[in-house]
Formats: sequence, C-alpha cells, structure tokens
Amino acid sequence: MLLSAFLNSLLDNGQIVVSSDLEVGISDDVPAQLQELDRSARANLAFEAPDLDVAAATWAATVLCHGCQFLLCRDAPEQTVDKLLSVPCPVRREPATHYSVDLLFQYLPDLIALARRLAPNDPLVKRLLALATEWPLSSVGIEGVGPVNVDGFIQNDCLRQLYVDRVLAREDMGRAKYPRVEAAIKETLGAHPELCPSAPHV
Repeated sequence: MLLSAFLNSLLDNGQIVVSSDLEVGISDDVPAQLQELDRSARANLAFEAPDLDVAAATWAATVLCHGCQFLLCRDAPEQTVDKLLSVPCPVRREPATHYSVDLLFQYLPDLIALARRLAPNDPLVKRLLALATEWPLSSVGIEGVGPVNVDGFIQNDCLRQLYVDRVLAREDMGRAKYPRVEAAIKETLGAHPELCPSAPHV
C-alpha cells in the first residue's frame, strides 16, 4: 500500500486505514503530509519544538503502518512481524528525532491497547512494547514498558514539558523516578500539587 494513503487517513479524521499489502510505497507527497502533521502538532506545544526530521518521521510512519496492518492481518508469520517492526530508525537519536517519531508513535498506546484486547500474548504485542521502550516520549501510560531512557530528549524544553504533561495526565508516576522528570513535574505543579495527588511533591 502507499504510505500516503495511510497518512491521509490520519490527517483527515485521526483514524487509520490500511490494506493487507505489506509492501509500503513512499510517494513524493509523503514529506508534505508529514509537514502538515508537524504544523498541527507544534501549534499545541509549549516552547519551540525541534525541527521536523522527515527521514525519522517517514520511518515511524512506515513502522506504525505495519503495526496497524498486523493488527488486522492475524495470519502474518511471527518472523515477518519481527522483521518489519524491528527495522532500526535511520537517524541518530536527538531531540528532533524523538519529536519527529512521536508525530506518529503518539498512537502507540492506542495500538497496543487494541492488540492486547485481541491477543495479550501475541508476538505483535511483544514487538510493539519493544518500540514503546525505545521511544519513551510516545509510550507514557503503557503498562509493561519497564525502565526507559529519556536522555535523548529530556534536555529540550518543549519535549520535556510534553513528556511531563503526559506523565501527569496519564498518572504514569513510574516515569517520575528520573531526577530531571521529577523536578519538571514539581515545577509544573508548583503551588497546586492537588492537581495530581499521585505526583512527587516537595
């Protein structure tokens, strides 16, 4: 299927449409679609978001597309699931990479929830959880992710605030064990700790 069709479904109504064709073609209009996702996202962020990295976002869109396909194509061999969902990101992990990947991987929590409902022990769930661990900005609130490393983005004001906002909204206080995250949570809540009683307080 064409990646542009997958992205169109996200842009049009936030819903995902996929085909069973596991060959994902990347057409010339994909960068413009990713830029539209970027414009929409950064309009709702505090501080200035990192620049869009089209290569990182394209990789994330392709992986997410495959994950959605495997959710529907239940007869896909485990080897195929592992192969297509373990392709490494081609871009060095910097704040711009995490931001660009998150444009698509922000949908990981919903995808994992759906996959768990269908088959909690399915290889698809295992591979999606591995992605969730690798990309912690996008996986706040997902059970079973385990320890994560936020060093790749926590120094960026915009992404740190986005991360903290998600931690508070989803009450994923396991993420507050990282000192800079804990400090940012306390700063965000300020004189109103009652807004999130489960959060760490001074």
